[in-house]
Parts: sequence; C-alpha cells; structure tokens
Amino acid sequence: MSYSLRRNTIINENSSQYVFKLRKEGQLIEAYNLAIKLYNQNPTDEWVQKAYAWILIDIVKNEINLGTNNAVSFFNQLLSINIVADNLITKQINFLKPKLDSHYQSIQKATELSKKGDHAQALDSFRQLQNQGQLSEQHHETFGWAIYRYIKSSNKSLAINDVKSLFMEYLKLKTPRPSLLHSFILKIAIEFSKNHHDFNLYNFFQIWNPEYLRDEDKKKETVEDNNDCFGEVKTYPSLVDRLLKQFVSKNYQMDIAYLQSVIGNNELVIEPIRESYFWQIFNLHKSSHFNELWKLFDNYASNYSLYGASHWHSEILKLADRFMSEKNSWRFYDFLQAWNINNFQNADWHEEIRDDYKSKPLVKKALKKMFESIKLDSNKGKDIQWILPVYQQALKSFDNDIWILREYASLLSHSGKKMEAISIYKDILMDLNDQAYVWHEFAQLLADFEPETSISMLCKAISLQKNEDFLGDVRLLLSKLLVNVNKLDKAKIELNIYKNHRQEKGWKLSDELAQFDSQQLQEIEVSGDNLGFYETQISLAEDYLYSDIPWQDFLLHDQWMNKKQVQLSAFTDLGSVEFIVKSNKFEALKSSAIHSVIQFKLHFDKANNKYNALQAQASACSYDDFKDNASSDIAIVDHINNKKNLFHFVINSNLNGIVRFSQTELKPKVGDFLEVKYFMTYDEKERTKRLHVLNIAPSEEENTSLIKIITGELNLKYKYNGRTIDYQDISNNDTIDKTKPDFAFISDYYVAKYHLRKNQITQNCKVTVKALYNGEKWSVFELDKNKTL
Repeated sequence: MSYSLRRNTIINENSSQYVFKLRKEGQLIEAYNLAIKLYNQNPTDEWVQKAYAWILIDIVKNEINLGTNNAVSFFNQLLSINIVADNLITKQINFLKPKLDSHYQSIQKATELSKKGDHAQALDSFRQLQNQGQLSEQHHETFGWAIYRYIKSSNKSLAINDVKSLFMEYLKLKTPRPSLLHSFILKIAIEFSKNHHDFNLYNFFQIWNPEYLRDEDKKKETVEDNNDCFGEVKTYPSLVDRLLKQFVSKNYQMDIAYLQSVIGNNELVIEPIRESYFWQIFNLHKSSHFNELWKLFDNYASNYSLYGASHWHSEILKLADRFMSEKNSWRFYDFLQAWNINNFQNADWHEEIRDDYKSKPLVKKALKKMFESIKLDSNKGKDIQWILPVYQQALKSFDNDIWILREYASLLSHSGKKMEAISIYKDILMDLNDQAYVWHEFAQLLADFEPETSISMLCKAISLQKNEDFLGDVRLLLSKLLVNVNKLDKAKIELNIYKNHRQEKGWKLSDELAQFDSQQLQEIEVSGDNLGFYETQISLAEDYLYSDIPWQDFLLHDQWMNKKQVQLSAFTDLGSVEFIVKSNKFEALKSSAIHSVIQFKLHFDKANNKYNALQAQASACSYDDFKDNASSDIAIVDHINNKKNLFHFVINSNLNGIVRFSQTELKPKVGDFLEVKYFMTYDEKERTKRLHVLNIAPSEEENTSLIKIITGELNLKYKYNGRTIDYQDISNNDTIDKTKPDFAFISDYYVAKYHLRKNQITQNCKVTVKALYNGEKWSVFELDKNKTL
C-alpha cells in the first residue's frame, strides 16, 4: 500500500519518509514502531537513522513532561544509534541529557530562584546539591550562570573577599570552556576591578586562562538600539579591548610577549593599550595633574615604542606636541627620541583633514617642535645625529621645504658639519634674501672662520630689519666681530645702540656682553651711527652669496605704480624668463626707462614659482642689439581700424597682436605681410599670454598658411522675409531685387556684400578671390571677377 501527497507524490508506507509523515501528524507510536522495523532491517541507512532519532527525541520530551521513568530508556535507545554527524540531533541530545538527571527537578528549582533574583538562596541550593553529590558535571554550567547573576546584581554591595570567593568557586566548576558563560565571567571581573583596587584583574585573567578566549571576544560588539526608530546599530569595544585598557588603567606590570602569544598580534594587543594610554594622558592634562602626566609620557615611550608604527602611537605624539609647550617644551626632545622616529606612519607625512580643516603633517609639526626643543639650554650639547635622517627624508617628501631646510642646516651646524650647513644656507638665502634673520643665521655660521664676510652679512641684516626690537642679537654679534678685527669705534657704536634700546624698553642686557665689552672699549668716545659703514660692507656679503650666479641681460619693457604708489618694473629675456621688481630696489634701476637693458643675477624660487632679482647693474648691451635676439615671424594684416588708429595682425591661431599708428610709420593694407619681432609675457590677472611687438617691417616673404587663392563659381544669396534664397531660385515675378545680393559663397568661403557691390556683381559668375586666416576662420578680403588662375 502507498500514500499519495499533492502533486501526485507517492510515499512508500514502508520508508523513512513515511516515518517523518506520521511524526508530523503526531502519531508517535506508529512512527516509532515503523522506525524500529526499518532500523533493524537497515541500521546503516542515514535517513532511517535520522527518522528513528527524531521519533525518540519527541518521545523522550513527552516522557519527561509526564514525569515518567521511561524517558531514560528511550534516551538510551537514542544514544545507541550509530548516527552520521548531525548538528541538530547532537544539540537535542545535549539539551535532553541534563533533564534526565534524577536530580533535575531540584536543579530546576535552584535555577528558577536565580533567574527570579533570589541569588543567595539559589546558590545555597546549588551548593547543597553539590555537597550531596547530586550536581553532576553536566549541570555545572547552570550553577556557573547562577554565580554570574549573583555577582552582576550584587558586585557593588558585596565585599571584595566575597566576590573573590565567588570567582574561585566558579573557576573550580567543570563548565564548558571556551563558552559564552566563561566570557561573561571575565567581563564582570573587568567591571568589578574598576571599583576595587585590591582585585588584581591581570592575575585573574591568567587563572581564567587566556586560551579560552573566543573569536567573538576579540571583535567589536554590535548592539541594535531598540529605542532608535531607525534601528541604529551601536558599536562597542571588544572584550579583549576592555580587558587590556583596564590593565593599563590599573598600571599592571604586563608581560607583553605573553599577552601577544595568548591573544594575538599587535593590532589586538598593542593598539588597545596605546589607546588607553592616549586617554589617560589626555585626561591627566585636562585635570592639570602634570607630574603624573610627564611620568606617563615617559612610561609609555619606554615600554611601547618598540612595537612599531600605528594610529594610536602617532596620536600620542600629537599630544606630546600639544602638551609639551612653553616651559615644558624641553621635554619633547627626549620623548621624540624614545618614541622612535622610525615609527612615523605614511599618513603622518600628509596633511590631516578634519571637518574641512587642514592640519600640517605630523612629521612637520614634530620636527618643528624638536628643533625648538634643541635650542633650549637644557638640551644643548645633546647628540642630534639620530634626527638628521628624518630631516633628509622630509626634504625629499616636502620638496625641499625652505623652513625644514633651514632647520636642517642649523642642526648640521650644531653637529659640527658647518661646510654642509653653509652650502645649504646659500640656497636658503636665494629664496629668503630679503629676510634679516636668515642673514643673521648665516653670519653666525661664518663668524669663526670668515669674520669679514660675517660682518657684512650682519650689516645686510640690519639694513633689512627696520624694527630695532629684533636686532639685539645681531648687534651683539656684530660688536663682538668688530672687536675681533680691531674696528673698535664701529663696535662701540653698535653697543651703544644695543644698550640704549634695551634701556628704553626696560629689558635686561645680555650676559654675553661682558665677554667682549672690555675696559678699552668702554673708554672709546663715539657718536652717530654706522649707516655709511653698512653700505660699504653689504656688497661683500652679496658677492659672497651670488658669486657663482652669472650676469644676464634683461629688457625693461613696462613700468607702473601699484596701489601703494610704489613703482614696479617688468623685465624679460625675450624668452621664458620674466620678473617684476621694485624700481627702487637697486641703484641701477632708479633712472631706467622703458627699453633699457639691465644686467641681473637671478634665482628661481620654486616654492612661489617666480624669479627673484638678487643684484642689478647697467649693461653694455643696447636696445637695438638686444631686440635682435627676439623671436621673429611672418604675420598678415587682417584688420585696420582707422577710428582707433591701429591695425591687427595674425601669426597663427595662437599668436596675434595690434600695432598703433603712433608706433610705426607703416601704412599697411589688409592682406599685407609683415615681419614681426616680438616677445611674450604671461598676464597673471587675465591668465593668458600677451604678445609685445619690438619691431615690425614690410616683408616680401609670405606665410602660405595664412592666405589662399580660390577660383570658382560665386553663388549669390538674398535675405527675404527671414529666409535666405539662392540666386537661381528667384523667379521673374518675385519682388526680390536681383541686382542687390546680400552675400555670397565661393565653395565654403563667405563673401561679404561689400565685395559684391564694389565689383558690381548681380548674378552668379566665375571669380577668383583671396582669403586670409584671421586666427579663427578664413575671411575673403579681395575679389576679382575678371581674373582667373
């Protein structure tokens, strides 16, 4: 006999499928009898095994609910089935096993007490069962959950020894590990340690056994916010994160190698520790606990810098940059050295952008802070070799940033590499030659072995700096050097200016003054200033700096007054070099006029993408000789404007210009070829190139790319009622006057009405025209109806 289902599916009544059908219908006895029969016939059939197992599971559950002893017998049958691995059946077996314990009812009562919050009585019940040997290992996990609930609900009111005892009582149980319960016990221990300093969480973790950490314990926790109508998911630190941060908070002596071996790599171990240090440092500064703050910085750098670069390692350096300021800035030198300059991340070399705010790269900020720290008395004499490689890398990464280059040169000088520093300062002064402090710094480098050059540089610095407040150190060094070269009267003048200004300001005189302000110098009587002396000395400094730069001729092609009424002069080499300079900057410019040729020494400032004039002098080259070097091209005149007294010419689609009648005696016609000498400049305001004519003359040479001769049929066109009508389409009855065409075409070339009227053309005919290229399109400028090729 067989059984028919929908879709004509037939189930054999002597099959495992029929067992499942009977089970679904609740006919457990019939299903059980059939399952035994099939199992005895074929005990290795996988589906027969499963059908038999599921019937036994249902029967065991029923028998347990009826409180009969038959459940154990059926459960043993279940265990006897040599079933192929099936996770669902295995879970059911594990679920049923503790319920078949003869003491299950007592254990259930204890469990209910725990869940209802009667924790003390629940624990007493479990302990009594355990003492009487009635709590088998399969129920230890249930006891463990009861202990967990008790600690969680009462840890703030329980004495520390009581909680420790509860933890130890749990750890002695034979609970499954790793497990959710075991992780929850560690979690509650972390919370408990926050309020109980006598509880050593680090020791507890070792007893708890790190090997029992689950993969889930190392991942961030995500919890859906039930109060959020959008179902927002909140993220929390992982269990391991919280554990390690608590270790740092408690200042435990940790075996990092051990933690790495039992937990994992640096990302899992070191980063949470570093993050914890970051927030402790931040909060100590916020609460002004500075003694603890500096100790924590030192402790961190000593213990955690060796683990390499990371996000939080860099964040802690940012805090050091912020907090080690003013009277504590000296600390940064030692901290950065311990932090380890090899620990910069790639991100630290780039600008940081937060909320549209750009911050300098961390590397730049750290080097700046470290440089300032080195200059302090407390750090003088310390070895700085270790920091030089970072500067070298920074110069490459930041394209020779002028400020980093300046610091690097200063450090080279401090480390005894003066010749390298001097070479670099020559480059620095090329870009900052108008900055007094850079001349002063260079003078300090040269003071010991080139005093005369150093003196001239100090004179240059004084001539540039108009605020006496910033000249104290400059005048002191200049005085000292003048004494050394026996120019005592000049030295005394410098000292007088220095002392008088300090006294006016109420400032203290430098202790360095006593080193050279001798009795002999004090007895010298002087008056006035050293302005004349400065002028005679400055050229020595400039010659020293610019000696390797060649003189070049440049044409002054324009002059104007800026908004501050300062005259500016524009120069060009007629090629790619152009620059603007104040007309009063150099003596050679003060009486120069347009078309003067002046010699300059130049330096290209890459940072600002411009040429800087360093020195200027008159040139032996004349304007006529100079302009011979200009570019020359053949141009065509494409337009003459008699009202504005000018004509326009075209060289190609990119080059064209105008010449006013007042600039030349030429009276060209449209279509004439001219030879143009010119140069180009770039208009910053208009962001376009501008052509300047130096000379223009008639040319017998023609530029064939600018002119065409076309012969062909001229097709007349007429405008009528908003339409264009061809000559051949006009009938004799039309009102259009055929003798007055409006325009015409020869091939694709437009012919204006002017040419048609001039040549009295009233019908289509064969003609020859000349067309020129005006930079944008071809334009017919001459027509001859009688002339053909």
